[in-house]
Amino acid sequence: MAKQSSQRDLWKTREEALEALEGPLRQEAAILQDAFALMDECIAQLLTRGTKYTRVCAITMIKARNLELGCYSLALDGLAQEGGALFRPVVETLELLIYFWKDPARVDEAIEGNLPPAGKIAQKIEGNLKGLRDFLNSHASHFSFTYESLQHIADLQNLDWKVTQPHNDNVLRQNLLFLFLTLLYIVKMGACCLSMEEPLNAAFADSIDNAQEKGFRVFNVGPNTL
Repeated sequence: MAKQSSQRDLWKTREEALEALEGPLRQEAAILQDAFALMDECIAQLLTRGTKYTRVCAITMIKARNLELGCYSLALDGLAQEGGALFRPVVETLELLIYFWKDPARVDEAIEGNLPPAGKIAQKIEGNLKGLRDFLNSHASHFSFTYESLQHIADLQNLDWKVTQPHNDNVLRQNLLFLFLTLLYIVKMGACCLSMEEPLNAAFADSIDNAQEKGFRVFNVGPNTL
């Protein structure tokens, strides 16, 4: 009996988060579901094209999908900070898609195992995510005794440390927003890659625009967020 109780306690935060996704956060959860569905559709279209270029882009997106889903899972457990270790390679997949989109011949580097380091890729695409990468490196991708790395386990009210991370609707909502924005960004870049060889399907393009409009409305963010 004690073992069963311990197991329930281990997943208590996730269970409360799942209840929130069916209750006060159901709209946000639906938006995130739509974003994953758009990513799946983009991957399917890339694979259907069947060219060397689209296959490499599809593989990159599949990896991004897995990493984003891992971040989502950790957020449900109240461990979004620890999920930063997974989010670092999410940034790399996004920059890779941009890298391939700007010069499709670069997929040969991926096939031959000769891709430049992530930092070089960021320089070549003139990316603007260096600040985010640096933050993740300092406070999430590696263990650190910095305030940013440890603030989520600090119980400031009782001057103690939280061994388990409790569920909080507002915190989870912010993490859902972050996941939605990054998923949408990746889907848009996947669509750009998809359009390199033939025009993008109009219905799919409309679906992306509609998801963005609906997501911005539900999360109450402005059009310049991305």
